[in-house]
Amino acid sequence: MGIFEAREKPKYVTSIAFLQSGDIITGDSNGSLAIYPRGRNTIGKLFKKCHDGPIFTICVLKDGSVITGGKDGRIRHYDSNMKEYHEEKWIPGHYGGVRVISEGRGSLLLVGTTKNCILAGNNSLGFEPTAVLGHADELWALAAHPTMQQFVTAGHDKIVQMWDSLSHNILWSKDIGEQAHSAAFSPDGNVIAIGCLTGRWMIFDTQTREMLCKFMDGEGVVQVIQYSPDGNMVAIGSRDTNIYIYQITDSGIRYSRIGRCSGHSSYITHIDWATDNQTIRSNSADNEVLYWNSVTCRPITQLNSVRDLEWASNTCTISFNTIGIWSETADGADVLTCSRSYNSKLLATGDDFGKVRLYSYPAMQPKSLHHAYGGHSNHATNIVFLHGDSRIITVGGKDTSVMQWTVS
Repeated sequence: MGIFEAREKPKYVTSIAFLQSGDIITGDSNGSLAIYPRGRNTIGKLFKKCHDGPIFTICVLKDGSVITGGKDGRIRHYDSNMKEYHEEKWIPGHYGGVRVISEGRGSLLLVGTTKNCILAGNNSLGFEPTAVLGHADELWALAAHPTMQQFVTAGHDKIVQMWDSLSHNILWSKDIGEQAHSAAFSPDGNVIAIGCLTGRWMIFDTQTREMLCKFMDGEGVVQVIQYSPDGNMVAIGSRDTNIYIYQITDSGIRYSRIGRCSGHSSYITHIDWATDNQTIRSNSADNEVLYWNSVTCRPITQLNSVRDLEWASNTCTISFNTIGIWSETADGADVLTCSRSYNSKLLATGDDFGKVRLYSYPAMQPKSLHHAYGGHSNHATNIVFLHGDSRIITVGGKDTSVMQWTVS
């Protein structure tokens, strides 16, 4: 039973390890380190304010030196006598605080963080997210690159990440300072649009990660973003029940608002463009389907004019070609997301129960035959086919996970 005696007692002891001498070293919620000499239950040495906040991990290396990491994102390296620290490194804030440190081969250290990242490196060279880089808050935004095996995710943790599906590696990660809810690539793949909870949406260069421009539409969440097939227009579906249409010029970097499509009685959930680059269909949370002329921003009420249109995508869960994904007892919110393969032969869905389902496309018959797969522990909030149709990517809402599925 450790005794603090007259010393300041911390609220918690947050980490503990054995030094090579057999002494015990502890870290606490005050950011202090305490050493209990072997065989004693009273503190022999106390080092105050080694970290700003709790010390979550203490790692004693093979050479006897000590590495500590804390909530403040700082990693300190002390010599074997704990007399002084001779190296210090800070982990970038969007990776989170340091939760655990483990010694690898040679001088390699593995660092686990409070935001689901595993970094590799050392204090001299720095740390890179070569092992695992995840999300740490609710995850909805997902978009597939139009020509490569790459995709983007963005979450309520304000982090946007570009992934390579073949290597399973992160190509880049960026803290955008806003909670993200939707994403879309331009048809040429040169820019990525990110929609946020505040109604703001931003355009980023996919190579340089530079923010090219940002806009504010509506008073609620940007639920969905969809570019027209030719890349000359973009539709922004908002929580305020409106769809905002923008014209794109100057090689895709100048955006000018054309107008607003008003008519839904609940917030927008999905948008698809027809291959004619001017017709839009949209779903709302109250299971409504509307069609729009994007040039005039007016609804199309004569359904005969849209019945034979070819659609560039099928993300609308409620459409003529997706009737079969709904069971007789399904609630209108049970199927959260769907995606048609590039070759238009398959349809994949994600639902409120964490299931991923695969149908033949179109799924027009009630109770269409399908395969169902489990994996997410929470609702599957978004799903996309990657270019080439050999892989499907899904994201979970509160399970914050990104999953890759092979289509065989």
